[in-house]
Amino acid sequence: YTLKILEKKEQNREGSVETKLWAGPSLKREYQIVCGEEIQVEYAFCLSPFLKNKMVSGKKKYNILGQILKENNIEVFFGKDEDYFTKLNTWIHT
Repeated sequence: YTLKILEKKEQNREGSVETKLWAGPSLKREYQIVCGEEIQVEYAFCLSPFLKNKMVSGKKKYNILGQILKENNIEVFFGKDEDYFTKLNTWIHT
């Protein structure tokens, strides 16, 4: 079995929601421990335009965050992107 978790993050100004992105690997790991080895856990974030702008800004901090998420196989989707539902559908069905 596979458990897919999509966390939607809506933030429109500076604040603490961004911190939850850094916690993604730990949250995913918690689910893995709770679910046991019989269930594969996949984790993803869906981000608002404000958070997308940070993630694609090219700033070192967000490049590092992107690398950490990628290393932990945590997908990042941008909810307002034109191809959002196509990408989400692919993630859900793979």
